[in-house]
Amino acid sequence: MKRLTIGVDPGNDSAGVSLWLDGRCLSSATVHPWTENAPDLLEWPEGVDEADVYVEVPQHGAHKSRGGVHWAAGMLVAQLCAQIRIRRARVKKVRPDDWRMGALGTKDVTKKDAERAAKCYRKPINSHDEAEAVLIGMYGEIQKGNEIR
Repeated sequence: MKRLTIGVDPGNDSAGVSLWLDGRCLSSATVHPWTENAPDLLEWPEGVDEADVYVEVPQHGAHKSRGGVHWAAGMLVAQLCAQIRIRRARVKKVRPDDWRMGALGTKDVTKKDAERAAKCYRKPINSHDEAEAVLIGMYGEIQKGNEIR
């Protein structure tokens, strides 16, 4: 059975989510977790019931919206697992410096840089949260040893 890679970039007002399988970005979306249902906005592959979920967490200690961001990320992961019938999900917390270095080879990445890079793998990109989710998912695929296509 193949394992789906899900990249999640939680934010205050919206979150980015991307789905990767075998080195390809299948789908991505900007989700407003307070009002939208993430599974409804994404194109899900058939027959996949396991996933590795890579969720960005704050780089250093305190973050002004940390509680809300983590709550939103938890809610998204629960939605994803329940509604697409993910039987087993491994959730991995990823710091920004780690996914930036792993996906792009540098820690110095602006939101615009992320949007430009993500558009190479998925078009259209509707927000910087979605762009970063695409790159977080790409980082996850690289960690799993999959060649990015």
